[in-house]
Amino acid sequence: MNQPSEQSNGDFQEVHAAGNNNKQIFTQSGLINIYENNSEAEIQLTGIELKNAVYEFLSDIEGKFQDIKLFHAPKEKVALIDQYIPIQVTLERIYQEKLNESLRSYGESEEEIKRIYAAKGEKYERKQEDWQKEKGNHQRIMILADPGMGKSTLLRMEALTIAREEKEKLSDANVENLGEEDIAKTISSIQFPLYLRLSDLAEVSENIEKTIINLVKRDYPKTGQKIAFLVRKKLKDGKCLLLLDALDEVAREKRLQLQPYLNPFIKSFDHKTICTSRIVGYSSFLEDAKEMEIVPFTEKQIEEYIKFWFENAQKAKLLEDESVSAVGLINEIKNKPQIQGLTQNPLLLSLVCSLYQTKGLELPARKTQVYKKAVEYMLSKWSADNQRLSSDEGWVESKKELLEFLAYQFSCKNTEVLSTKELKKQIDIFKNNTDSSDFEGKKASDLLKELSEQDGILQKLSEEATEYLFLHRTFQEYLTASYIYEKIKENQEEGIALVKEHLWHFDWHETISLVAGLMDNHPLPLLKAIMEEQDDIFNTLLLLTGLCISECPNLDHPLITEVVNKIVKFWRKYPTANFIQPILIALGKIGNEQAVSGLIQALKNSDADVNVRYNAAWALGKIGNEQAVSPLINALTQDPDTNVRSNAAKALGEIGNEQAVSGLIQALKDCKKDCNYFVIQNVISALEKIGCEPALFAIKQHLKYHVYPCDVLNITLPNICTIIQSGRKIENIIGDEQTILGRVGNKKKVSELIQALKDPNPDVRYKAAIALGERGDEQAVSPLIDALKDSDSHVRSNAADALEKINSVEIVIKLFEEDELDIYRSDIFLLARKLMVRHSQKLTHPLIKVSSEFKVQSFELK
Repeated sequence: MNQPSEQSNGDFQEVHAAGNNNKQIFTQSGLINIYENNSEAEIQLTGIELKNAVYEFLSDIEGKFQDIKLFHAPKEKVALIDQYIPIQVTLERIYQEKLNESLRSYGESEEEIKRIYAAKGEKYERKQEDWQKEKGNHQRIMILADPGMGKSTLLRMEALTIAREEKEKLSDANVENLGEEDIAKTISSIQFPLYLRLSDLAEVSENIEKTIINLVKRDYPKTGQKIAFLVRKKLKDGKCLLLLDALDEVAREKRLQLQPYLNPFIKSFDHKTICTSRIVGYSSFLEDAKEMEIVPFTEKQIEEYIKFWFENAQKAKLLEDESVSAVGLINEIKNKPQIQGLTQNPLLLSLVCSLYQTKGLELPARKTQVYKKAVEYMLSKWSADNQRLSSDEGWVESKKELLEFLAYQFSCKNTEVLSTKELKKQIDIFKNNTDSSDFEGKKASDLLKELSEQDGILQKLSEEATEYLFLHRTFQEYLTASYIYEKIKENQEEGIALVKEHLWHFDWHETISLVAGLMDNHPLPLLKAIMEEQDDIFNTLLLLTGLCISECPNLDHPLITEVVNKIVKFWRKYPTANFIQPILIALGKIGNEQAVSGLIQALKNSDADVNVRYNAAWALGKIGNEQAVSPLINALTQDPDTNVRSNAAKALGEIGNEQAVSGLIQALKDCKKDCNYFVIQNVISALEKIGCEPALFAIKQHLKYHVYPCDVLNITLPNICTIIQSGRKIENIIGDEQTILGRVGNKKKVSELIQALKDPNPDVRYKAAIALGERGDEQAVSPLIDALKDSDSHVRSNAADALEKINSVEIVIKLFEEDELDIYRSDIFLLARKLMVRHSQKLTHPLIKVSSEFKVQSFELK
């Protein structure tokens, strides 16, 4: 690709103005005159200068995002495109919640439950989609994921890809034969990919356009000033791709201030917009956005990532030990199930790769160990890797203590970003209170420079910024936990008191669990202290204790047994609650017997609610414990519910044990013509994942006599795909119900929609509930709460959805105060819990006494 040459240009035609107060003319002399608002300067560019300015700006964007750094060598770069693994997303967040809330036993017959499964079960099974394919189907997208799952990298890849594609349109090869008018049209059609941090936009939210232009000038100092006028025009013409990163880094108050300015701006000019946020604490932000979750790496993606990582490290000569290999790491991960979950996260997988390539380093098995090794490596070995003098152990330890102090200050301020001024102030406070002599004579500015430029654990927001944040939030959480752990070692009572200050801050729960992990096999005083606090009806502290236990394998104490048994009991009461099941899965993954056996018993119990069995099978697959193979085979062949059988087959594939092959093959042999396609899909998929010769042979034999569409079976092995003949098409049973129904009543007044909630026809009532949720008007809160008492389950479900979208703290209060509502009813309970988490900082916590059935008895610690 060549840089456009500065050859002479001919006449240009007049083009439309960029705005009412701006004037743009391609003059006969080839000059473009721009008169901007509040600007005394006249910007004059020839046509070729404008073309080159656009090309250079796109090149600037490309340069900003084309490289990434391997974790253990921050000064070296590899091409992002060489390391990037295409992601999968799930579009079914809302469907899953609707499914979960609908599949309850309150007032629903067995036939009603099966009908709901038939309509929604299959759709839920096919939840993973390719991002590249899906992104083109929606104008506004909200990407949700846990920390380290690649949200920011996804946006950077989008910026890089679009910049390259748009730049190509202006290369000499593409414009040399175009006339001036066609070149002008090409420039007009160019889309600018603008990567912006939402925390920056939120600083001056009243004028979105002006703020974006100022950020462009800041982020691209070489080209931004010259191109600013065209950025303004592109913004008004809807010709910018807005890549808005890290909603979770914006304080709730600032989100509320930003929303009424950003949403009208995006909608007015119909910008393609992709926004990202952590899942925890997320509430609806971007209007009309399709919510998608990034799916954790599959085994295949993990292996691809590792192979790419080692190839790139070898090319750049960054391998410390040539004897290590991608194959060696892949095999070690397979042999260490404790860290398999970690490697599904791209950031943590990158850390594991960096740690493994270090000669003689034993691969750690727990999160706290991974973080500990990573921090030690960054503060010491990086110096040698980058031809600097290696730090001595004493100085490494001193810097770690400083970082722990800073991380704790960040976390207590509920922020991830601190200004240079504030950081220097905190560093000086630490220096004045530490006993270490290592900091004598060292300036705060020099220490800040070393931690960021040399060690890389603190990062500037951008090259020009004066704000810093940790390399990743997970490091901030780990170092905060490490700070508290050191305080516990100094004085157990005072250290645990620091933890208790944040028990009701949900953003701190990951940190608190890491504290327990750092306490290794002695976390019982912390666990006991948490359980002695008054819990709420959502068993928040019980679940927090379970999360802590999941970081401490090999613990054996009656308190542990009691806590896990209570969590299993709580889950059986609310099996669709997505805040309970992950705790059970985490406990199962460390081999906790009570968690695994509790799920197996739930799966075996034919008298249990179908939802319990369905979710038990799914959870056992995620845990991957081989004890579950036999019960899952029984569920696959004997459970009366097709969706339970489908999940059992899927779980067997995820466990991947060859003992399951005979049962899976028998399930194929027993299938009839009218057998559920999605059971067959998961059986075949499970056999393919196990991959042994008998499994693959069984697939081939079955497909010789049964015809299915390839996309229904989701088969990837080429030799099997060739056997499949084009067959019947499976209709998409579920339309996007929310999109269709959300439009109903959009033109009606809120008062008319409220009145429609009382209509005799339940279809009118539930459509009115949906429309009110789309409106988000708080005057609908009381009528929608009344609709939670409706005799029709769909009206109740959609009323709950609407209240969640309105999302005010008053709703939580009203749900608890309304005498006629049963707060323990599944849909109301789950709604109240979601809103309680979102507004926890505003609430006097609803300390309604926890039911005695979940109260853990007191234990003496020996």
